[in-house]
Amino acid sequence: MSDRNMLLTVDEYLALRRLIDSETESEGAREEATVTKRTRKPRKTAYQRFAADQMPKHKRKYPRAKPQAHMKRIAKEWKTSTKNPNRKRRRR
Repeated sequence: MSDRNMLLTVDEYLALRRLIDSETESEGAREEATVTKRTRKPRKTAYQRFAADQMPKHKRKYPRAKPQAHMKRIAKEWKTSTKNPNRKRRRR
């Protein structure tokens, strides 16, 4: 029980800390800090934003259609959409 009341001076603590650090370094236990670069998510394309916007509308309008059918309709609309930077304009 008397060990619990043992106090270290600052110098003794630092010496003990250096000893512990030197042992772990020599054993190879301490690895160099690996810096992980945070990668950003790629920005969504105009088509992805358009499709995400249109999907709920198509699901309300055609509730029984399969997702593949929704995407076909969305892709068809995309060709002439004003949000499409490479759109083909309809001929009148």
